Amino acid sequence: MATNLENFKEYIAEAIGTMIFAATVVIIGSTWGAGLTTAFGFAITFVALVYVAGKVCNCHFNPIISLAMFISGRMNGKDTLFYVLAQFIGAVVGCLFALFMMTQEFGNANVVLYGNAFGGDYVRTFEVCGAFIMEFLFAVVLVSVILRATQSKKIDVKSGAIISFAMFALIWFGSAMTRTTLDPAISLGDAIAMMFSDIGDVKFQPIKQLWLFIIAPVLGAVVGTLLYIVLEGGEVDVAKYAAAIKKVKPVKKEKPAEEPAEEVSEEEESEEAAEEEVPEEELSEEPVEEAAEEAPADEDAIPEIESEETETVVEEPAPEEKKE
Repeated sequence: MATNLENFKEYIAEAIGTMIFAATVVIIGSTWGAGLTTAFGFAITFVALVYVAGKVCNCHFNPIISLAMFISGRMNGKDTLFYVLAQFIGAVVGCLFALFMMTQEFGNANVVLYGNAFGGDYVRTFEVCGAFIMEFLFAVVLVSVILRATQSKKIDVKSGAIISFAMFALIWFGSAMTRTTLDPAISLGDAIAMMFSDIGDVKFQPIKQLWLFIIAPVLGAVVGTLLYIVLEGGEVDVAKYAAAIKKVKPVKKEKPAEEPAEEVSEEEESEEAAEEEVPEEELSEEPVEEAAEEAPADEDAIPEIESEETETVVEEPAPEEKKE
């Protein structure tokens, strides 16, 4: 029960963190537009949330990060599923909150939120092919950096700082091309929030283009994770092989030498114990036989001694009588 409660708190913290992250970056991006300020807002917000929520949750705030942790074997399927659900819910609520904060109303909000786009319908961006390739490659780079910077499924302050630098560079460049977020949850939240604005038919454009900003980052996360596993696996195998040459082989040679020695020593001890027991039996039997054999000799000797004593007793008074 305690474990389930801790997991529930972890999922809630992930949802709240994603909500704050989505609302902050959408407000900054919508206010300042694509460029350096938006990229800086992404990086600073991410590090701040990692510092605040680091003791409660794993601080992913992005489905492709949780997916990468799952593929790399750092997170189980149950946690991954609940993390992704928490991230999508938090991002949708955060983007709706950002729209309300900027306009104080829904339905009549005449504002274009910062969000993914391609084709130049309401912002100048890449076409579909260029947008897909860029989102895919950026996701590969981001996931590779995250997996390399972390040692487990948890993002701490140190690794979060490294990740924020990568995020800063990618968002700075990509925001002018596709208004990228590299976060499918924020892409979904932005697309839903845009439908509550009052900017004509353009408000439905993000939801129509949403497929690209979910499929491309997810594929990039899968490829980036597999690439990391291959490269990291090669390094680990080389290290293990070197260790095996220096340390493991001598240990393997000593173990077989010890096992036979122990077996031989046990056999020798059993044989020695058997040998020690046999002489005791022989010794215990031999004295009995010798005593039985010597007994008659002693009986024969006793009468002789008695006769000698009697003779001496008889002979002694004679000389005394002569002297008298």
